[in-house]
This record gives sequence, C-alpha cells and structure tokens, in this order.
Amino acid sequence: MSQTPKQMLEERLAALDGVTKKQSAYLANGEEFVKLLGDQSLQLKMNAACKAKIGGALKSESRAKFDKNNPDWVTLTFASDLDVEFVFLYIRYSWKFL
Repeated sequence: MSQTPKQMLEERLAALDGVTKKQSAYLANGEEFVKLLGDQSLQLKMNAACKAKIGGALKSESRAKFDKNNPDWVTLTFASDLDVEFVFLYIRYSWKFL
C-alpha cells in the first residue's frame, strides 16, 4: 500500500536530526517549527533570516499563504507526491535556520 502525502511528509520530518514530534507539531531545538493542520496542509515557521533568503520565492506560489497577523508562519498545502517534495524543500530550509 502506498503512503499518503501526509505520511510521506511525516516520515521525512522524523528523519531530520534533532526533530521531535509533539502531537501534531514538530520541534527543532525545542522550538515548534511545523504544525500539521490536517491531511493536506501545515504551517511552517520561518524566522527573519529564512524569510530573507527564501521567502520571496513563496510569495507567488499558489501552495503558500502568508498570514499578515502571524508573520512568522506560512501555510503550505500538499496533495501529491510533487507537493510533498516542494513543501519539504522549504521545511529543510526553515530547519537549517533554527
């Protein structure tokens, strides 16, 4: 049986060094940086350094939504294997900046 996109993403998150899971959130260095919102979306924390480096690329991306009231977090959607690749790329960038 093949994995769902969410399962694929969770497997990759679990493989990152120092990342732990607490309910529907993933933490790095004790800090929450990914919150799963359901089967096809998550919130990703992007600090200022990360946003300066890669945030501009997400501005025109239909799978990303920035919240003006919560500027440190971006909501990303994923429904396919390709979406998981896209989302995980940004998760890895964010993780490296923590």
